[in-house]
Amino acid sequence: MRVDAGLGRACAEALAAEGVVVVVNGRHDDTVAQVAAAIAGECATEVRGVAADLSDSAGRQRLLAACPDPDILVTNNAGPPPAVFTDVSAEAWADALQANMLGPSSSSRACCPACGPAGSVGSSTSPVPWSSRRTSS
Repeated sequence: MRVDAGLGRACAEALAAEGVVVVVNGRHDDTVAQVAAAIAGECATEVRGVAADLSDSAGRQRLLAACPDPDILVTNNAGPPPAVFTDVSAEAWADALQANMLGPSSSSRACCPACGPAGSVGSSTSPVPWSSRRTSS
């Protein structure tokens, strides 16, 4: 997920603007730190950054350790790169499912007990831009 742009950042900014303590996540330390600092500079609330890949359990555990009692979880991942449907390999399908369905659902399952009955989970992803035919460039 690119935490530096798009839906993920917009969600973090909106929550921070309402005074919610926000933990932003992405896979790259420098980007996560920059985004957390930028949002914190715009809002009068605490914003922390955690670099972790949520497609694996170690990354999910690292994020939950940084925020063990979440009230809100928003998962958002970028979709797979554009491709012609018939050119997409089984490995690419598996990667897309892991990143955009299995990883976020595992994150949700891990956070739900910590959220309690009043917690909220929202999930979004970019659409799969796989076309059934080639287009001219």
